[in-house]
Amino acid sequence: MRNVCAILTLRGLIMRIAHLAFCFTAIVFSVSILHGGSDENRTGMLLEAASHDWCHHDCAPFNTESVFICVQVDGKTLIGDRKIGNDWDEYYSQLSNKHGISLPVRYDDQSIWVITEMSKQIRFDQTYDWDLFNSPVCTAEIHRHMLKSLGDVKRPTSVPADAALIPEGGRFFWHFYSWVRCSIDQAEDDNICTYWDKAGHKDYEDHVVGEVDRKPVPQTNLQIDVYTTRHNDVRLKNGVRLVSDGRARQRKVGHRTAKTIGQFGYYSIRGVLKS
Repeated sequence: MRNVCAILTLRGLIMRIAHLAFCFTAIVFSVSILHGGSDENRTGMLLEAASHDWCHHDCAPFNTESVFICVQVDGKTLIGDRKIGNDWDEYYSQLSNKHGISLPVRYDDQSIWVITEMSKQIRFDQTYDWDLFNSPVCTAEIHRHMLKSLGDVKRPTSVPADAALIPEGGRFFWHFYSWVRCSIDQAEDDNICTYWDKAGHKDYEDHVVGEVDRKPVPQTNLQIDVYTTRHNDVRLKNGVRLVSDGRARQRKVGHRTAKTIGQFGYYSIRGVLKS
């Protein structure tokens, strides 16, 4: 009788363990689906890689430099960053100056893993706080996240209703953005883009033309693409980029005056050197 009870108890324990294992497997599978990631390597495309030091190499001995990547995989554009460490030389050659190449990657909703030629997995944190890339595709994805983070922004009464909000990043409770509106300047035979800061104070005006034909863009086509436009770099929904008309002028920057020649100026909106 004791043997029978022991066998029944053991059988029940085995069934319970099997049931728990099944539940655990189902939970892991469900979470992986909800996260939209993949445990298998995918073939992605490296659109761009860039390095950035937010402290401008002035915080030694602390390491503040990171490498950023922009990859496309499974129809998604993903942005990742990783602090540069001692293993930088293990993946530098695979990222440097090889934009547009295919490479094996893996990702979930928080991370990206790049598989090196030596089959080592290099992990990057997904982050969309820094707008560093030249590729409009990468910029558009970053701006999409920035605009979502901003939510509904109240437009200052001094900013025209047709001015576009340009996200400029920020973290935690700090968000930076500005407003821009472009129109035809008949007197100058060009376009003029007016900027306002987030509080609605008018900053300055830029005289611009279309990048390719060097002519003013008609008013009906001056529809700003907020996903690819940056401060001082306006791009339109039809793909046209606006650049300086090349004529030297004196323009006011805040409470100062800066001389602009072509696309070069001595002060940016925040009073730092720009080009």
